[in-house]
Amino acid sequence: MVIGVIWSIVAVASAAWQVVDLREYQTEHEHGLWQDCARTSKSGYSEGAAYQTAGALHCTYKFDYSPGQLVPVESEYVDENSPAGENKYHVFHAYQVSTLVLVLLSVLLGIIAVCISCGAMAYPMCALINTILAFICLLLTFGAVASFFIVAHRADNRFVKGVVGQYEAILGRAYYFEVVSCVVHFLAFVCSLLTSYLFLRADDTDDRRRRGSLRRSKPLSEYPTKYVSVVDISPTYAGSNASLANNGFRGLVTPV
Repeated sequence: MVIGVIWSIVAVASAAWQVVDLREYQTEHEHGLWQDCARTSKSGYSEGAAYQTAGALHCTYKFDYSPGQLVPVESEYVDENSPAGENKYHVFHAYQVSTLVLVLLSVLLGIIAVCISCGAMAYPMCALINTILAFICLLLTFGAVASFFIVAHRADNRFVKGVVGQYEAILGRAYYFEVVSCVVHFLAFVCSLLTSYLFLRADDTDDRRRRGSLRRSKPLSEYPTKYVSVVDISPTYAGSNASLANNGFRGLVTPV
């Protein structure tokens, strides 16, 4: 469970959910859930040998709309190659927000499940609660992965238009980080099922043993008189058994 939570956190922190290589601009764009990044990417041939260079990432938050303020609101035409035109590709989309919410919920429930599982040794019911939370985390991560995959392959989200051509945005490493998290959550759910079964079975066995021992240890008043005999306490031990005498016992009871 902890490993799955870590993979989800890494996936959210990365911007490479969708990656598109705009060759005519010699830049590579990474579109994430809450931030977008771009870097220069140059490739070609020099002196008969192929080369490829990549610059540093420059990132912007999706909730930062300052580039859009460079163009008056009443303007009817916005150059797509300008910062304001580029801004429309770096805003929150519905499928990105929904994926972000699902992943963050799975992280939160995963942390809660890990904390609850620490009490399974003392309270076996915690193992059952951990199993339920693990199943919910599995559903959330699977929903995030499946929904993002479907929506990201729509034409309006898959292709980016340039000046001389269109470029395909492919699924980046952050998406596959979340796929790994989904697989880990599935394994954690299977392990938690087995663990909760063992804990609850052990707890049920202990309860049956306790009930059985209570049934076998009957009070002396419930035994028939023919199965017990009363032996008088010797006067020599009367002083040491004063507590028994004070409690109304006049002799020692032994089986016949």
